[in-house]
Amino acid sequence: MSEPVRRSGGRRTDRRVGLAGLLLAAALGSAGAAPPGRVVRVERAAILSVPRVCVLLGGRGQSTCFGQPTVGERIAFIDMVDRTVRGELVIESVGPPTELESLGLCVSSGAHGVRGTSAARLDESHQVVGLRGARLNPRISRVLTDALPPSGRGEESVELAIDSDGNGRADLVLTQYSCDATGAMSASGESRCLDTYVEQRGTLRRVQQDILRNCH
Repeated sequence: MSEPVRRSGGRRTDRRVGLAGLLLAAALGSAGAAPPGRVVRVERAAILSVPRVCVLLGGRGQSTCFGQPTVGERIAFIDMVDRTVRGELVIESVGPPTELESLGLCVSSGAHGVRGTSAARLDESHQVVGLRGARLNPRISRVLTDALPPSGRGEESVELAIDSDGNGRADLVLTQYSCDATGAMSASGESRCLDTYVEQRGTLRRVQQDILRNCH
């Protein structure tokens, strides 16, 4: 049975660099500690929709998000060094993805820059990934370090795996790999594919594919 997946075309990126390099290093190069503000407490974890990737820019209260974020939406953020769920950021404004644009990078599904506030403070040297559409309780949710690609493909690497309900199994997995313009895995591909998997009825299914490429 085929899996539902959203995708569109792409062009050239550096194939040696994964999700952290393409997104985090690009957007977090000069990030600092998160500004003070408000934080929304979440009592239970839930995957509310198709989770979308964001890169948080703590020192400037900014984030670059894939897809179409909206004002008032929440971004759960994960410290990629400590491998912990740290809290939530509430989106207060949406604009162009200036960080990606400055690097000449585009995302097949579109990207936007957002501003928001959070009470949590992060180590300014740490890389942070955000997720829209996933409300994660820091007291329950865990970042798993031994997850394998749901596809079973050796050329695909797991960048993030989340156990949202504390049962020890991944409910959300982000992977990345070299691909061609159609989103098919290719060792000589000129783009980088980022796949999102969500647990559905006991099986991790791919629900989103984003293709990162050079705009020119």
